[in-house]
Amino acid sequence: MPKPITRGHERRRFKRYAVLESGLIYADGRCLDCQVVDVSANGVRIRPVGRVGKAVEKCRFLLGRMGGFQAAVCWNGDDTVGIRFEDAPETVAEQFRAVLPSDCLAAA
Repeated sequence: MPKPITRGHERRRFKRYAVLESGLIYADGRCLDCQVVDVSANGVRIRPVGRVGKAVEKCRFLLGRMGGFQAAVCWNGDDTVGIRFEDAPETVAEQFRAVLPSDCLAAA
């Protein structure tokens, strides 16, 4: 079972969990493979293979065979990208129940 990530005070609504999963991000007319660094009921931090354009705001994110969601790019760093799901956290938690523990909707 994944363990929650704790790093001092952060502006997070939900607990984040370190995972080792692959994903896909569809943005700006192309598809990029990515490694999922951590996941919460509200979003993911990914390490894409290739660059996500700095101007990209909307995308579709797929986590392995568990399905995907419409999402927004929140931040775009040197090698990682923060993505916020547009669906309700309860919907995300249900769909990603294979990687998110039952307490994932608890406040961070």
